[in-house]
Amino acid sequence: MFKGIKYLYYFAAIAALVACKKDFEGAEKANIAPETFVVSDTIIRVGNNRFASQVAIQWAGTDGDGYIEGFEYRINDSAWKFTLRQDSTFLLIIPNNQDTFDFKFEVRAIDNKGERDPSPAKLFYPVKNTSPTVSFYIPTAIPSRNPTKSFPALRFYWQADDLDGIASLDSFEVCLNDTNSPKIKIPPTFRDFLIVAKNLTGSTTNCDIYLGSSQNLSGLTINGLLLDDSNTLYIRAVDKVGSKSAFSAANKIFVRKPQSKILFVNAVSSQFQKATIQNFYTTAFNAVNTKPYDIMQATELITNNYSELSPDPFTQSKIFEFFDRIFWFSDNTEFSMSLLQKSSGLFFANDGRLLLIASANDNIPEAPLYLDFTPISKFIPVSTSDAFLMQQNDSLVPQSTGWPLLQTASFLTGIRPFDLPINNADFSFSPIYKGTITREKNSVTSKWTGVSTLAAARVRNSDNKTNFIISVVPIHQFNQNNNINSFIDKAVNTELEF
Repeated sequence: MFKGIKYLYYFAAIAALVACKKDFEGAEKANIAPETFVVSDTIIRVGNNRFASQVAIQWAGTDGDGYIEGFEYRINDSAWKFTLRQDSTFLLIIPNNQDTFDFKFEVRAIDNKGERDPSPAKLFYPVKNTSPTVSFYIPTAIPSRNPTKSFPALRFYWQADDLDGIASLDSFEVCLNDTNSPKIKIPPTFRDFLIVAKNLTGSTTNCDIYLGSSQNLSGLTINGLLLDDSNTLYIRAVDKVGSKSAFSAANKIFVRKPQSKILFVNAVSSQFQKATIQNFYTTAFNAVNTKPYDIMQATELITNNYSELSPDPFTQSKIFEFFDRIFWFSDNTEFSMSLLQKSSGLFFANDGRLLLIASANDNIPEAPLYLDFTPISKFIPVSTSDAFLMQQNDSLVPQSTGWPLLQTASFLTGIRPFDLPINNADFSFSPIYKGTITREKNSVTSKWTGVSTLAAARVRNSDNKTNFIISVVPIHQFNQNNNINSFIDKAVNTELEF
């Protein structure tokens, strides 16, 4: 009997084991697909009551038996794109020549088993294009360089925006003086351009266009620049669907027609001395040369803005290119030489010749970078304990024939004699004047016996012509002998051939 019970026990245990094994090998429960949601189920907007074409969209997903790994989205049945984000901003490009368009946005969740929501969340976005905007602006340097009068080389800067995204800009349209005149199309990547007069014989001219920072002609031409008159440039932005901004007008600029091939540049910083010094040099010039000339006020400031100075070196170089000869006078060597170094290349390349009178001072470094185009290699150094002076009756002593002895009635400080560059394949350099200089060191004065060159010339080796004369002392203060006209005659007529 017990034996039977024992076998019955074994059979029951085997039956239980078989039953457990059958339940383990059964069909696995199916994965539950994720669900996807967007913020709103439906958006209905018509006419002007539509979204701008840059829209922000949010979405979410749930999974009943797992978790969400990510999402895929697409617009207008395009290819699905994977993302881990649950929101994004989209630029919806409206087809060309359409002001409004309806976009279908779909998004579907992907769970941890890689299953995608079989019924993606959908939303239809009615999109309306927004017009671009554009306006001119002035560079923020202080003092600013926003000329109110200029010779006919003019640069303009602008800024643009579009709520649909900068990528939706198609072009800028510009015209001179009349918004009904033909428009010139400028590519959307540019935010400035330079216009340069092509013809100076009449009262109006067409202009070449240089785009952005390029120094090469763009091939574009703008018409209608008025000479010896005020001009206004107009600009508007156009997007890829043809929507246009309102016109923006630049500040008026009086454009001067060059009357000659000679330019006087008044770069005197002292507002009290500008007119007096200019009158001195023009009077002396008129006494020895009857040719007409133009005058540029390089340092004239009106409400902390240079009224005639171009905003960038290349534009300034195109202005200097209108002239063959320049007579430049200044009480600020650093200002003048820095400006000329950056903007005189085209002038010299076209056989331009320059007389530069720019007073030096004790604060100038020994070898500033702007000397590299001048007849100066370096200034004689000074320290806080010493200085170079010229006293009353001291002289500029000529170093070659034909130059007059010049004497000062003034006491001059800030004298900076200089060394000449080494002659090279293109140019040779020679001193014109040396000075009788006093050195003051630790409040003790003595005669200076070192390098004392204060004026020099650069001569082209190709034709043995002088094309650059520089003086670092104020020549107008060396007229005690009333012979400044002799200096001007020798400099501008004999040497530089004005």
